[in-house]
Order: sequence, then structure tokens, then C-alpha cells
Amino acid sequence: ATEVPLSKAPSPHTAPRAPVMDHQDTQLQQQRALIQISFALADLSAHVHSLESQSSCPGPAVPTSDSRMSTLAGLAPLPLYDGDSKSCRGFIMQCRLLLRLQAAHLPDEETAVAYIITRLTGCALEWVTPLVEQRDPICLSVPAFLDRLQIVFQGETGRRAASLQLMSLRQGNRSVSDYAIEFRILASDSGWTDAALPAAISYR
Repeated sequence: ATEVPLSKAPSPHTAPRAPVMDHQDTQLQQQRALIQISFALADLSAHVHSLESQSSCPGPAVPTSDSRMSTLAGLAPLPLYDGDSKSCRGFIMQCRLLLRLQAAHLPDEETAVAYIITRLTGCALEWVTPLVEQRDPICLSVPAFLDRLQIVFQGETGRRAASLQLMSLRQGNRSVSDYAIEFRILASDSGWTDAALPAAISYR
């Protein structure tokens, strides 16, 4: 009779590894899930703590970019200023007057300075651009910003120019009142004292 070969019984050392690998993969997935859950809980806890701190000790409201833009859009327009020394003093006066009248509509000085900057063109805009890019502290104070603006674009050069115009000013064919108005403007810009002004008067 033909002998049928007997199959060998599986050795305990050569047991299938697929179930073991599946079990390890499952454990890794569970560990990753637990780590993600722990991170999510930590973030949630930190967020809740932050909300509790804000509700118990509310700080001042910080104006957002949108609120600032809507505020600036509602302001009366200032004239544009290009850095001309003759119109510097008048522009600064208009800035101070407008900001004083509409102070209630401006949340802070930084917003007020930002509005003034939007009215600068030409040389004045070129001057202020590096200050804005470097976040110069002068852009946070209206008085400091306007003082610097006046020094840069009027300063001694503007006073000298006003003095020269004052010395060469003549009444000509115009009325005394028109001549007096221009004389007072130039006298103020020149910085001359009251005692020195009579020497510049000429009705020729």
C-alpha cells in the first residue's frame, strides 16, 4: 500500500506573525489617539483659563484695524500736504483744529497720527514712510509728530524764507487791508519780534 506522507505539526516557534503585527499596529494607533486627545484637552484648558482671566479682569478694548478704518472714513477731510514750507504752518494749524473738534471720534493718538499721515504726499510722504515702517514712537503722539513735521518742513529755512519775503513785501496797488493781512502772516512765520517788525513795513 502507498504510504501517505504525514503533515508536520506547526512548531510553536514558527507561529504566524500577522496577528502579532496587527495587535502592535492597533496599540500604536491607540497611543497616537491618546496623545492627540491629551493635546486637545490641554489646548481647551488653556483657552478656558484665558477666558476666565479676561472675564475676571477685563482690559481696555484694543481698537481693531476695521474700527480704525471706519473711524478715519467718517472724519472731515484735511487738505493734502506735499512738504511745501509756505503751507506747513497752515496745515499744522488745520490738523490741530480738526483733531480737537473731532477728538471724540478718535480712539487714540496713534489713530489720529495715522489720519494725518494719509494726508501727506510728495516730499512729506517720502519723509514719513521710514518712520511708519520702523514703527517710530513719534507716530504714537500727535504733538510730537506735528512738532517734528514743522521742524523738518518749516524750521529755520522756512523762517528765513518768510523773513526775505517780509523784507521785500510792498503794498503796490492793493489795499492796505490786503497788505496788512499778508504782512501779519509773514511776520508770524518769520519769528520776528514786535520791536523789529516796523522796520519791514513799506507802503511803496
